[in-house]
Amino acid sequence: MEVTDDRDRTDLLNWFEEIWNDNTGLVEDVKDEVLKYIEQLYIENEPEFIYFKTLYHLFEKFLSEQRRGGLLNENTGFFETKVWNMPYPIQIPW
Repeated sequence: MEVTDDRDRTDLLNWFEEIWNDNTGLVEDVKDEVLKYIEQLYIENEPEFIYFKTLYHLFEKFLSEQRRGGLLNENTGFFETKVWNMPYPIQIPW
């Protein structure tokens, strides 16, 4: 949309005011839902959770295709990934 003159700006302002002040249910207040979602984005997560979530997203498609409950095999390439070769924190000798 291209706004080129004052008439267009006035029409847009009137349209905005009409929607903003709507009482017919055309719009709804979602502020609380948005704030709740934003809070979830900033939750401090444990490293294990991040690790497992990363694995899930890397292999989500593969897992959804495994309808028969098959195990990982050499054809997946999983054993050559950086994630497979990274030690889990309990595997690191201290």
